[in-house]
Amino acid sequence: VECVLLVDKKGRHTACLSSQVGCAQGCTFCRTGTMGLFRNLSAEEIIEQYIHLLSASKQPITHIVYMGMGEPLANIAPVTRSIRYFHNPNTFNISLRRITVSTCGVVPGILKLTEQKLPVKLAVSLVSADNRLRDRIMPVNQTWDIMTLKKALLHYQRLGGKRFTIEYCMLGNTNTDEISAKKLASYVRDLDVIVNLIPWNPAEELPYQTPTEEEIDHFTLLLDRLHVNYTRRRSRGREINGACGQLAVPINKGLDLDYESMVDEDDE
Repeated sequence: VECVLLVDKKGRHTACLSSQVGCAQGCTFCRTGTMGLFRNLSAEEIIEQYIHLLSASKQPITHIVYMGMGEPLANIAPVTRSIRYFHNPNTFNISLRRITVSTCGVVPGILKLTEQKLPVKLAVSLVSADNRLRDRIMPVNQTWDIMTLKKALLHYQRLGGKRFTIEYCMLGNTNTDEISAKKLASYVRDLDVIVNLIPWNPAEELPYQTPTEEEIDHFTLLLDRLHVNYTRRRSRGREINGACGQLAVPINKGLDLDYESMVDEDDE
């Protein structure tokens, strides 16, 4: 089981936690997806990761992101139990605003999270707003396509009133052209959302390439013209293969990393 400690320039410490051993979702740009799913983690095993990172940290860990190995919303009962434990005033008393749950678009999990009224932050990996392309890149789209996903996100937003993020992994010569930008802009137009642009991190044996700086600049210029609310994130953990999409055995040679955390500016 893998976890990573992220430290940003402001000194905020973030625990990046895994929810499963491996992953069943099979996203083709993600190294963890090549492993398959071995098993779900229990709430206790998720909590133990945080405690392990806490022992390695020189400062309190104030933020948690469920962005390690696995799909959190495919293991939702242990994940929500661990969230409630972290939030409990008698344990770690971490604000729900400082907890982010990522998903590749498991719609029943989003609906369940909405029903439980846990106002954590939600980060949705989209990668493409084109169904045919997303079908190839993310098999989950063959079960819950982008419009089914959007319907669930609108429901989440109506009931919870929370802004969420769309994680857009930029794949070189794949989803950074003008058509991709226009489809992304159309998809997010009626959502209260921030798009996080994340250049793909190189991973062995995966059929993609990192976009060039020129590609990234051109894509962001297109999004500017289309009035898309976005931010560009730099990679964290790349040196130890602990960056987004790279977590897979055997890796992680260290924990105390000097990278910006995956948290927003308005969660203090």
